[in-house]
Amino acid sequence: MIKVTLLLPHSSGSVIAELHRVAGDLTREDRADGVLINAKMTSEQAARYSRYAID
Repeated sequence: MIKVTLLLPHSSGSVIAELHRVAGDLTREDRADGVLINAKMTSEQAARYSRYAID
C-alpha cells in the first residue's frame, strides 16, 4: 500500500464515493478548490487516480 494525496473537483462525487469504497485509511477535507483526499491504496489503484494526484 502507498500513501497518496488527491485533489478532486467538487463535481466528482462518483469518483469520491468510489475512493471511499476502495481506499484504506482515507481522510477527506472539503476545501474551496476541491476535495482533498489522503488515502492508502495499491500502486495499481494509485495509477488509476493519478490525474488527481498532487504533491
